[in-house]
Amino acid sequence: MIIERFLNAALYFKENTENLDTIKLYKLLFLADRECIKKTGHTITESVYWKIMPWGPVPKEVKSLVDRIACGDKISSNISDILKVEKQGKNTHVEFNGNSDLSYFTKNEIEIISKLAKKYKYSSGKKIAHGVHNMKIIKEIEWEKDFYMDIFLSSEDKKLSQKNRKIADRFRMALSDG
Repeated sequence: MIIERFLNAALYFKENTENLDTIKLYKLLFLADRECIKKTGHTITESVYWKIMPWGPVPKEVKSLVDRIACGDKISSNISDILKVEKQGKNTHVEFNGNSDLSYFTKNEIEIISKLAKKYKYSSGKKIAHGVHNMKIIKEIEWEKDFYMDIFLSSEDKKLSQKNRKIADRFRMALSDG
């Protein structure tokens, strides 16, 4: 996971949606990564996802970070200044402080997170989770298994994703050579 990209995506969702709880955050990140890999061959967060009950797919590293903070573990100040976590009974409440910096994202990635923020602006985390959990492929994944986003791609999408990844990699190499 690239922490700056996760934090800035979370800040963007905080700024552009209502009632951002952990469930809503996890599902928006999942949907953003799923859409991004289809379009670009890369995910936004580079997270590994984990299917755990009752949440379905969650970004494993993000959940681990949130759980560590909730348990009182010390983390770097650049993260703790932005991300606040509080246990409230069985629930975990997250709060993000600061403004998103979209310079961490490509134009395509910004379009994806913007579209998702608009679509799910007023939706609850549970409502989004219900839709994600009803995806056929999610139902087929074994519980407590790690998985990468490429499993969500059809064979056509995988070919397109690989082609887009090669183009993006060549473009990055050309920029670094220049």
